[in-house]
Amino acid sequence: MCLDHTYRPPRALRLLAIALVAITGMFALSAARATPASADIAWPYEFMPTIDGYQGYQGQTKCYSQPMPGVVEFRNYLNFWFGAHTAYINRACSSGGQSEHKEGRALDYMLPSTDPTSLKILANVLSTDKYGNPHALGRRFGLMYIISNHKMFRFYHPEWGWQPYTGSNPHTDHIHFSFSWAGALKQTSWWTTTNRTVRGCNSTLETWRFNSAFGPMVQIKKISDGYGKTFDSQTEIKNSYWRTRVSGQQYFANQPLSLLGNPKPQAVLPLISGGQCLVNL
Repeated sequence: MCLDHTYRPPRALRLLAIALVAITGMFALSAARATPASADIAWPYEFMPTIDGYQGYQGQTKCYSQPMPGVVEFRNYLNFWFGAHTAYINRACSSGGQSEHKEGRALDYMLPSTDPTSLKILANVLSTDKYGNPHALGRRFGLMYIISNHKMFRFYHPEWGWQPYTGSNPHTDHIHFSFSWAGALKQTSWWTTTNRTVRGCNSTLETWRFNSAFGPMVQIKKISDGYGKTFDSQTEIKNSYWRTRVSGQQYFANQPLSLLGNPKPQAVLPLISGGQCLVNL
């Protein structure tokens, strides 16, 4: 199923390619460019109205040397959308008192509270989704609490809102995120939702995810290109001008791709100019 890298789209794509070149880049998501054109992004993922409940408090009781996968991926999410920043997850068992850092389920994201990007991240994590679910992203990632700029937001007491934080570290040079075990182990809806809509390259792609003997897989089930063309069968998706790519290999767009490894799968739209528009799946 692996294709060579010389695929050229049909002539009918000329107008589409010209339009795509004019796009400012908000959704031309390239793994080589971690910083988007603007941090004022439109939300590219859609979920069902159902959402995770608020996580209860689960304080640190043990010590692990490895970061938990949900925390690592949340860090990667922040780096992708808001630019790469230094971040710390684990902490030595002998360092200080109780801390989720010692279990690999806390993240210190080094960004001063005076930086506008810090406020954008907090707004992104705590915003209400289109279904009216408050603090939607934080709940889907399984966050337990946030500390920033002398204040603390507890997901186990959302009705309190931001409360004063009086710990020895005021958290003015970074944002602290602590995760529940469900969030840390990728058991919340950000990871378990089987159907997802992703927007990019002036198109809408619907994907579904499933488990297999090869690990978690993602597959495109529908593409609407924004110009009235829809591909919603395996044959149409395979014969479309779209391709998918993972770990440097390019495939027909109907090919299921493993979510294991790095980088993650991408949908690839070839351009007449010779470039490509990419959408992370």
